[in-house]
Amino acid sequence: MVRTLHNVRPHNAVTRRQERFLLKLDAVTDTFVHLNGCSPTSPGAIHARIPHGDYREQFGSTEPADYRPGRFLVIGRIEPYKGVDRFLATFARSGIAGEECRVVGSAPEGLRTTLESQISSWSRADVNVSARFEFVSDAEMADEITSAQVIVLPYEEMLNSGIALVALSLGRPILVPRNCANTELAHEAGPEWVIQYDGAFGEDALKAARSASPQSPDSRPNLDGRDWRSVAERYAEVFRSARHVRKSSNV
Repeated sequence: MVRTLHNVRPHNAVTRRQERFLLKLDAVTDTFVHLNGCSPTSPGAIHARIPHGDYREQFGSTEPADYRPGRFLVIGRIEPYKGVDRFLATFARSGIAGEECRVVGSAPEGLRTTLESQISSWSRADVNVSARFEFVSDAEMADEITSAQVIVLPYEEMLNSGIALVALSLGRPILVPRNCANTELAHEAGPEWVIQYDGAFGEDALKAARSASPQSPDSRPNLDGRDWRSVAERYAEVFRSARHVRKSSNV
């Protein structure tokens, strides 16, 4: 049994039955795979580190959309812990002519209703905010990302993010909270690609987003070792090792 850990704990509440199941799953797991070097580890367990794969091959033939300087984009599944409402409120308070805040992705009904109401009121006040609350195709997602100046991930908690890797794979910088995992990613990809802010999302974070400069078409973040062939080879090695350990323990 090899288990990949994406989060430290579930973002949503779990039932007691689910909690008991997760504990039993932990007990029979031979190896835990972590996506970065910042995940907590359990004493006595076997741990391996395999980075989250990139999306360069998937979007390799994608033509970038028309670039819109001053566009700050939040994209992906919109959940309460992702801090989208705080980001929108900060932008609405300090919006500057020529800047645009855009939100794209599916959202729970209650949260979507709240955000739609906020956006509607800000739009009447001439704040340049737009949203598309629905699942979008890969091609539409690539268009949205490549049209933006920076992709904003105003998460309250963040350990790993697929959308961060999508944005970097498409050559767009990301704005993320400063923590161990994001600092590690910034060292890997380059600080000009992974821009960090301290504390809760606020004016300072928005200033950091504004400072993000568009990179030249030939400039790319360093994502070496994140291609899926390399990831698959490392998983195959982990499974072979786990099988060997399991057989040895049963002798």
